[in-house]
Amino acid sequence: MRIKNLIIAAVVMAALIGGYFLVRALTKTEAPPPAPAGDMMIADDDPSKIKEIKYTLNGEMIALRFDDILYKWQYTEDPSFPVKFELPASMASAISKIKANRLVEETKENFAEYGLASPYLDITAVFEDAERNYKIGDYNKMLDGYYFNIGGTDKVYIIPTGLNPFFEYSLLDLADVDIPPVLDEDKYNSIEMTFAAELIDSEKTAELVTAFSDIVRGGLATVGYISPGSTAEASMTAYGFDRGATVDIACKEAQTVENADNSGQTSSYTSTVHVDKTASFTVGVVDGSGYFTCGSGLVYSADAEAAKTVLSVLGVEY
Repeated sequence: MRIKNLIIAAVVMAALIGGYFLVRALTKTEAPPPAPAGDMMIADDDPSKIKEIKYTLNGEMIALRFDDILYKWQYTEDPSFPVKFELPASMASAISKIKANRLVEETKENFAEYGLASPYLDITAVFEDAERNYKIGDYNKMLDGYYFNIGGTDKVYIIPTGLNPFFEYSLLDLADVDIPPVLDEDKYNSIEMTFAAELIDSEKTAELVTAFSDIVRGGLATVGYISPGSTAEASMTAYGFDRGATVDIACKEAQTVENADNSGQTSSYTSTVHVDKTASFTVGVVDGSGYFTCGSGLVYSADAEAAKTVLSVLGVEY
């Protein structure tokens, strides 16, 4: 009898325990699944309506505006600065469509804690009919994103890291660099050089061809900018350009063209034509470092020995 009672008690206990877990499972509040990264749309605008972009990075404020007539982006402070079109265009696209990982809170009381009081990036986009400000604050390693706020709201979001790189350009990073000729390549011939309004003889021209080619092959590392036509002595002296070592170049460039038959269809053969080209190099040396500019006003670092060769051939002291 005792064993029978124990068995009955065990069965009842098992039923009670099972019922407890069944009721708990039925009444348990399910936590909502986390939103996928970048799944919350918080800005959805037309990038073509953005006419100005201003951003501050590491204390440097850069303002760009779109010229509808010239159909190009310009540096607001100096429209002559050559801006590479693709970079501000990509900024406009990036800031128009923004997705957040999550909403952190809806008050600005803790902006300082998130780095939004002194943001890493402060961006303003001027649309045709509105102006919006965006702040990117500190990085949250655990959530792999940055704290973010859209001006006019108190909301703090976490956004993916993908937005930042579009605005991490200094002014010189935005430059549309020159494409100077590498004169010792076979496609260039009939090269004539002029210095101080005088034609340079063939022997010196050959030396300069080699030196200028070495300078260009060294790469176009942008180090500064001087507005075309500027005679600001400080700017010219900083790169050694005040010595007037400017060489004007005229040459012919061989170009391959496809030929068309009488019907306008492209034929199977090509021909070479020689096109007149011009270039201009200004070279300077300061404290052992070489510099050159070649038309746009952008200043590039130059191989110091090649720059010294140019100055020596021209008879310019450095």
